Amino acid sequence: MDLIRCFVTVADARSFTAAAKRLCRSQSAVSTRIQRLEQMLDVELLQRSSRLVELTTAGEQFLHHANGLLRLNDEAIGSMGRNRLRGQLRLGVVEYLAPHRLPEFLSRIRRLLPGVDLSVRVAMSGVLLQEFDAGDLDIALVMEQKGRGSPQSFSEEKLVWVSSQHMAAPSDLTDLCLLPAPCAFRTAAVSALSNRGHPWREAVSLSGVLGVQGCVRQGLGVSVLCESALDNGLICLPQGDKAWPELPSMRLVTYDRSSSPISRALLELLKNSGSPNGLRD
Repeated sequence: MDLIRCFVTVADARSFTAAAKRLCRSQSAVSTRIQRLEQMLDVELLQRSSRLVELTTAGEQFLHHANGLLRLNDEAIGSMGRNRLRGQLRLGVVEYLAPHRLPEFLSRIRRLLPGVDLSVRVAMSGVLLQEFDAGDLDIALVMEQKGRGSPQSFSEEKLVWVSSQHMAAPSDLTDLCLLPAPCAFRTAAVSALSNRGHPWREAVSLSGVLGVQGCVRQGLGVSVLCESALDNGLICLPQGDKAWPELPSMRLVTYDRSSSPISRALLELLKNSGSPNGLRD
């Protein structure tokens, strides 16, 4: 079903890049899934060009069936258990993940779990973990913190340099748009440039990812974000020896207080719906 959902998203977006943003996956991961589906069906579904992706005749025919399969899948799963779930759930989500997609994802969750009173807190990982420890959250979806044990692994997040325009490598002085410390992305950006001996300055300090995206989009500096947080007007810069410094990956983990049927259903949706990083699969 994941391959079909990926195809439907590409068909709707008419772009691998846009579909990758919606699905919060890398463009190469989306392309690989489409190739696997075409191999399984032994037919070409999409015609690729430099700008747009067009459906072939076979792709148009399959899209109709694919949409029907996805609807049936969601209805079947919901009717077998999710619609009967009742209760309250307090979810904390780290704001790094596709903030432009989060409202759409939460709307989908409410639709598929109609009996669940869901409240959502979006903040930085450190804040969410403090609230989880205090008993104010049932589930915390956060970046892995060193020295803190017993999380459930959720996914791997690729970090990328982002800018409003293409730059092959850092300039003499790199302006950075950063979140305040402590912040894993801030640390990654500063460490990568400093280790290369590239001078930098904090051009703008912001309190949230949407602010970082906006300032980068306006050309006030570059920043480091999750690949899933790439949005319109942002360019992913190349990494390598003669380009921008290599960045590490970050592990996304969950802390689940109760492991109740409601929390398990929510985590399943997080992993399998086309949402901020599910949300990825």
